[in-house]
Amino acid sequence: MVSGDAQPINLMATQLYFPEAVESVEFVKGEGGALELVVSARAQPHLTYVNIETLQQRRVSLNEKEWDTHVSFTVMSMAASGDGKYLLAATDKSRNILWRAGSNARVRTLMGHTTDDYFQPRVQWDPSGLFSYCNSSGDHDVHVHCLASGRVVEQLKGHRAVIRDIHHDPSRRVLVTASYDKTVKVWGER
Repeated sequence: MVSGDAQPINLMATQLYFPEAVESVEFVKGEGGALELVVSARAQPHLTYVNIETLQQRRVSLNEKEWDTHVSFTVMSMAASGDGKYLLAATDKSRNILWRAGSNARVRTLMGHTTDDYFQPRVQWDPSGLFSYCNSSGDHDVHVHCLASGRVVEQLKGHRAVIRDIHHDPSRRVLVTASYDKTVKVWGER
């Protein structure tokens, strides 16, 4: 139900083109607090940050060395931290990477889950900012990584098929997973 003067979004403001298929997008607070759209395109050695107000684009290398233009992975899913300072990314190569938002400074590489050629990895933050959640092609579990140590500290079991999507409520410790087993599971504290 729409109330007052609120109107749904129905007009395309602009269109951005990329050289390869776009795999993931996410919003972050950029330089000076400006809202930026982060875009991951397949086979590109960088993420593209787009200032929403000016549409100015800047590329940030996926590699730790700016001069390194080879990349062996694609970012398939991204999630910004609650404070907007970090960007967590699930890749197609059995690793998740935590960067400082807006830079190629890697904070942590997270492993212990698997991906395969047809898998769609997903990643989400825990509202505490201390943990992250991801799916895995090797099992039907949610892998919980401790961001301080980089290790898997827990696996949430309950699905009978591969998990396809993960979302969380940023204000509460509630996680939702959707699976090929035709279920949606709500995880949280009681």
